[in-house]
Amino acid sequence: MTVDGTKISVDLATDLSGKATITAAQVVKALNENANQLVTATSYRGNNGAFAPTTNAARLTDGLKVGADLWNKDTKRWQAVGFQPAFAEGHEEAMEFAIGLIGLIKVAYNSTKDHQPPSLKARPGIS
Repeated sequence: MTVDGTKISVDLATDLSGKATITAAQVVKALNENANQLVTATSYRGNNGAFAPTTNAARLTDGLKVGADLWNKDTKRWQAVGFQPAFAEGHEEAMEFAIGLIGLIKVAYNSTKDHQPPSLKARPGIS
């Protein structure tokens, strides 16, 4: 394994047919010991890593797409770096959403009392 700047190269031990003879768990361990300033390696979804890794070149990724949020390795938490509205604006949007949900709950509740499906009747002048 070599680390050159931000490039990590892992040369896998293979047999004569080119099949990897080391396990993914061994690669994870080597990455964490030798490239820990760049990456933190784990096995896929907690797998024990007993399988042989691919012998093809691969770009390291966790496959997560989280918009503008970034994973902070030091705190082990997501860090919001994108747009975040001011409290007043965020609160107003949350209340609009909540009022809509409360309206739906009232419709469902009233439907259980009168055993009639909800209906909408347009009445002029009422919005």
